[in-house]
Amino acid sequence: MALFSAVRADGYGGLDIYKIVKDKRIPFSVSGSILNVKTQESLRGNVNVFRSDNNELVASSVTDSLTNKYLLSFEDSGSYYVVANADGYLSVKDTIICPTERHTETVMDFALEKLKSPFTISGYVRDSLTFEPLAAMINFYDAEADTLLSRQITQKENGKYSITLADKIKVRLEVVAEDYFTIADFIDATIIDSDFVKKTYDLVSSKVYYHLGGTVKSADDNQPVMASLYFYRPAEIVPFYADKSDSLGNYNVKFDGEGFLHIEVRAEGYFFLNDTVRFNQSDSLYKTVDFALQPMKRGAKIVVDNILFNSGKATLKPSSFAELDKLATLLTENSDIKIEVSGHTDNVGSAAVNKKISKARALTVRNYLVSKGVIEERLTYVGYGLDQPIANNNTTEGRAQNRRVEIKVIE
Repeated sequence: MALFSAVRADGYGGLDIYKIVKDKRIPFSVSGSILNVKTQESLRGNVNVFRSDNNELVASSVTDSLTNKYLLSFEDSGSYYVVANADGYLSVKDTIICPTERHTETVMDFALEKLKSPFTISGYVRDSLTFEPLAAMINFYDAEADTLLSRQITQKENGKYSITLADKIKVRLEVVAEDYFTIADFIDATIIDSDFVKKTYDLVSSKVYYHLGGTVKSADDNQPVMASLYFYRPAEIVPFYADKSDSLGNYNVKFDGEGFLHIEVRAEGYFFLNDTVRFNQSDSLYKTVDFALQPMKRGAKIVVDNILFNSGKATLKPSSFAELDKLATLLTENSDIKIEVSGHTDNVGSAAVNKKISKARALTVRNYLVSKGVIEERLTYVGYGLDQPIANNNTTEGRAQNRRVEIKVIE
């Protein structure tokens, strides 16, 4: 074990102490060929590796079309078994002997016996809505003996599976995929004239997905904008998902789980924009939200959301810092513009007091931006008090909208 100190951006502040420990894992690889047991001819097939204790899939590989070899990589040793398959051949199961030295390359070739009267079941597993291929596991049972014949894994790129039986029997199968409802099926091969059958299974998701779509356009001329959209869970400062609008300004995303989503929209040459969307079971699974971004040109202005002060004071609440940090970054990236920071209030209290506190709050915001690296000469500040309402002061909601900080491009 060793210790060292370092200052890192993702650290806890100052010189953090870090501990170095030895990696006890034993990574290794297994490669080889699948062969015809009689002719030693290379076969196209696949190998699947499972944990011995719970039959969990660990790794999967198909033979390469050029080298006729498969390759499996493991992060650590354990207790594993492997099943090799090829259409028209009897599957082979074997145990992997794990090495004791790191990065050992183990070779395992599999010799498969060609079946005399094989019966093949093959097909695809897909999502029932999108028809995209799914990573699924299919368990095949002898329906009469109620014994497991084989466990197959679909191919990642196309969702394909295939199993070849030694003879025609009655087969019961289960198609299992994470976050999808399991499908059970029965195939009586004894009454099928051909030596193969194709079965495609479309699985229904067990999760409830909410879809959000719309367009991003310029507030000036309604032209589409190619923008980046960032999605946050409540109280989180790191987005859990990001997306981009296309050349027509369209975006379309889906999420699992209900609740609030905070959305930030950014595009070069535009002010960023924030919005909040809520999904719940009583709503439609589909929502449309369009965004109009304000270009950063002379005279343009926006209200900076989530800038909060302590009651009756010009001191910022900590919850304001994230939004102001985004504004500072935007101004740093667009260093050729100058802005006015303006403070506004509702009509509660005297005009003189409101103008004084609104100016003090605008100064606080300006000073915060300077502390984040924005050149002071690019920023002016002013307090308008109650003189420029944007909503009706006769309602609670209206007064809340009027208590705001605005940013205006002046040059």
